Amino acid sequence: MKTLMLNLPHHSTPFPLGMTYVAGYLQHEVIGFDAFWWTGHLKKENPQEDKETRDARIEEMMMDLIAKEKPDIIGFTFHRFSDLDDTWLKKLRNNHKDVFLLGGGGLVSVPGHREKTLENTELDAIIFGEGEETARELEDALANGDRSRFHDIRGLSYKVGDKIITNTSRPAYPSVDHFYPDRSIFPGLGKGEDAYDQIAVYTSRGCFWNCSFCSVTKLANEYGIRKRRAQSPERILDGLNKLGAKRKIDVINVFDDDFLGTSIRDYERAHGMFVGLSKLPDLEKIIFEATPRGIVTSHTKTPHLWEVFRKLEKAGIEVEISIGVETMSEGVLDRMGKKTNYDINLKAVEIVREYGSPESSFNYVMYLDDEMTRQELKESIDGFYKLLALLPASGHKTLMNKTMVPTAGSDSYDGLQERSNLKKFKLPVAIDGQHSFTTYNFQDDEVAKSYVLIEYFKNDLDELYEKGVDVRNILFTIVDNANTLEIPGPEITAMGAYYDIHFKRGFMRKIKSCAVTKKVEAMIQSAKNKVGGGKKAPSMQAAPPAL
Repeated sequence: MKTLMLNLPHHSTPFPLGMTYVAGYLQHEVIGFDAFWWTGHLKKENPQEDKETRDARIEEMMMDLIAKEKPDIIGFTFHRFSDLDDTWLKKLRNNHKDVFLLGGGGLVSVPGHREKTLENTELDAIIFGEGEETARELEDALANGDRSRFHDIRGLSYKVGDKIITNTSRPAYPSVDHFYPDRSIFPGLGKGEDAYDQIAVYTSRGCFWNCSFCSVTKLANEYGIRKRRAQSPERILDGLNKLGAKRKIDVINVFDDDFLGTSIRDYERAHGMFVGLSKLPDLEKIIFEATPRGIVTSHTKTPHLWEVFRKLEKAGIEVEISIGVETMSEGVLDRMGKKTNYDINLKAVEIVREYGSPESSFNYVMYLDDEMTRQELKESIDGFYKLLALLPASGHKTLMNKTMVPTAGSDSYDGLQERSNLKKFKLPVAIDGQHSFTTYNFQDDEVAKSYVLIEYFKNDLDELYEKGVDVRNILFTIVDNANTLEIPGPEITAMGAYYDIHFKRGFMRKIKSCAVTKKVEAMIQSAKNKVGGGKKAPSMQAAPPAL
């Protein structure tokens, strides 16, 4: 069976680790397994092209590749629900009636969403949970032309005519040391223009946290993968050292949600990993994520783990740490189930300031759910700037840079479906599972109006902050007076309101004419005059950011 693994045409992530783990397992378990990954669109971009021209060119290149290689199976990883624009998959199906289209990835395999995904796309099946053995059994059934065996494959959701069948989940593997990615199909591990200098690594599976806004919680509970199962440092370092002997590795990006873990054993393991990684001959940077509690506890119990970062710095290796602070409002933290608080978050950023590289950053939720109060929003704004003051000068300074809401499929997201109009939607819709906004019933909601106005003044606020102005007073004025803005329609989406600002003139007139806008404009102009800002720069000039 020939298997082609593809990024979707409009989403060219360089880190498809799930697929490389599946490919690595199948290479050893399936006789005649033949997999390859097309990477052309990663390196053949023309910066002069507009997005529409580039997308059309990439689609054509992909279609040409499929026609040439004639794969039996094409596998896709869906990183975001907004990837589920089925237009391209329909073209693919029309041109290749018999190819088996397989989907995977945490977001489309969330309970309840895999069925919606199959209903609304041309995909034939979705693998959910840990997919190595499921993929092996699926490949075997297809190779033997016996789809009746599908009903025995755990961790598979599939179509039979118009009917969708979801099998039971597959138990978690007790050990993950025998799984390792096949990097021969990894993007950019070729030569010349295909060379890619950053390597992504997972060092564990499972999650011991129980955050209400994250779909991993629900996945872990359903699939029995709550317990964290870590790979041994020796196994990981052996593979990276072998790869490093063949090609240059400049950056190691550790993709674990909390690489440090929660115990002395976890911290000692992390220490061993950092020491081993420092011996890679060309390494320039290590990037990893950690929770505030993990940072504070490990700094107290295993200070030698943090001292190793000083040694790495002296050896010319940067350590970039991303902290999952999320918010400084304790009411929001409680609803999130984050098991942290204001003081721990503050201490974690102080530690990272001392040991991390200037590029270290924190993920921050300026707006989370439809229960947020005006006071919680003000606490979030105030806490955000207190954290910013602790970060190095080159750290994140953009107010809404990392704004997030509940991931589709999480407990918080399901609650929103019950309380709002989300339930009327069917996938695919533009719901980005990580860095975008879902749909709320926002009518007469002062927090939503505050968000719209903060976005409207974002460029001005960033400009003033960069010049040393404390902009919190301006932001608090927005929150305290936001109800003077009339929001049209029975509901808006937070992201939709942002686009409304750009494209709907009626909404734009309402924003410009409302009392709080005029009041804030006067405050901004006064602040600019004091710092020599000249005339007020028009707000919201840039295209909406990729949140």
